[in-house]
Amino acid sequence: MRILRMSEAGEKDLGLRARQIRIMLSEEERRVVKTMLENTSKILKDAGYHTNKDKDAQIADVSGRIARAVAWFLYFFNRRPTREYAEAIVLYTIWLFEGREKAKHIAEKLSLAPRRKAIELVKYLHHIIVNCL
Repeated sequence: MRILRMSEAGEKDLGLRARQIRIMLSEEERRVVKTMLENTSKILKDAGYHTNKDKDAQIADVSGRIARAVAWFLYFFNRRPTREYAEAIVLYTIWLFEGREKAKHIAEKLSLAPRRKAIELVKYLHHIIVNCL
């Protein structure tokens, strides 16, 4: 709801838009997306990105968009939404907004170590989101 509230439409038809999103997802898709979003949100919170500051909200928004794309990709290929992908999403998003050193610091602080293939998938899907959709 927080992300929907921050969209261009703001508070207008907030409940209706949330309901439409819930209807669009099947039960299994919903579970996969929910798991990915929960994992991503928890890691962001542990990293200190849980305030209502604009930058934290932007990082959460971009992370959420990428998390949904990754979750749907994993669902389509019948893969589990592991924490590793959530770690890759968070580190990649922090890298986008705050640079490599900050992402490296967060990775060391929280002992995050996603494999290269997870990070490459996140980069690829983000590229598709930004350039093709």
